[in-house]
Amino acid sequence: MDTDNDRDLLRRAELIVKEHYELGEFVDVSEIHGGYINRTFALHVRVDDGERIYAMRRYNPSTSDDDVQFEHEVITHLRKNGFLLAARVIPKKDGGTYVREHLHVHGRAVHRLWAVFEYLKGVVRYTFVDTHLSEDELKNCAATLARLHHAGRDFSGAAGAGRDKPKIMDILPTLRNVYSENVRTTGDERFDRFLLKYGKEVLEKMDHCLISEGDLQEMPELPIHGDYHQGNLTYDGARVAGVFDFDWTKIDLRLFDVAQSLLYFCACWAGEEAGSLDLEKVVLFLKSYNDGCREAAFPGPLSATEQACMPRMLSAASLFVMHAIIQSFYDYENADAEEWLMGLNHYMRILHWMEEERDCIADKTRLACT
Repeated sequence: MDTDNDRDLLRRAELIVKEHYELGEFVDVSEIHGGYINRTFALHVRVDDGERIYAMRRYNPSTSDDDVQFEHEVITHLRKNGFLLAARVIPKKDGGTYVREHLHVHGRAVHRLWAVFEYLKGVVRYTFVDTHLSEDELKNCAATLARLHHAGRDFSGAAGAGRDKPKIMDILPTLRNVYSENVRTTGDERFDRFLLKYGKEVLEKMDHCLISEGDLQEMPELPIHGDYHQGNLTYDGARVAGVFDFDWTKIDLRLFDVAQSLLYFCACWAGEEAGSLDLEKVVLFLKSYNDGCREAAFPGPLSATEQACMPRMLSAASLFVMHAIIQSFYDYENADAEEWLMGLNHYMRILHWMEEERDCIADKTRLACT
């Protein structure tokens, strides 16, 4: 029987390490709390020169083998191209990079995927909603994203779910059916009433942020992080010391990765400005990202086309995050409705704010990229 109580999960983690890895003498494993999707553990082993620590991940049950394989291929490629801030994937005894655990739940065969990573240096200083970074931290985060994008050049990993994941502009049209179905089948809880109140408006906004095929052809695509925010980084002073959580990595427009990052790093979550973006931070982040991109031929600084499409891509990114919140809420058992509803309301308010500030956002984007 598969149970995810703490004692059972820690015991399974220990057995997987002992059976599949040669890292040293097992000492201890303990959970690192804070993630929403996967579960992560600190793994301690004893080696000749002392004790060593690794990060061990139990992936969400919905994660496929192809997803994990693609994630590991991207990380390996980034490191090969000099981006050593991504935690190295630790190989098993047989050379593979993850373990498929076979279990039986209520008489049904299921699987769980595990992997071990290098333990990143630095400290986790912020959460998803904590955006009070210093100016130097924000600049370094943006410059690090530029380095990550440059390291993704020439990627040609094996075909799989990661490569085949739909791109943002392919996702938006499909969300219409998802929202329509959720609105049709929703109940009468507060979370459900949100969908009834805003569902039609969300569908209309999807049409407003589509980008023409001609413009899309001019924008560079590469392996994006897909969830680049202040809580998925470690810090050493103001410097970024590590980047983790590549679960959402895929091939997509780099503009999508940049726009989504702006939503995360520049969001105002409290006070009178809640539900908006700090435009001074937007300019600082874009300028630092663009300056970092100028140092390399690929992908280069944001083009005039990308700059012009930034307001629409910001709306698209917000809609995508809202979709992820909705899917996560309905997919996970015992999800905290108040917590997820807070996220939905936040991004709905940002959508309204961006609609009013579209021209200002466009002007700030051009200013930052000159």
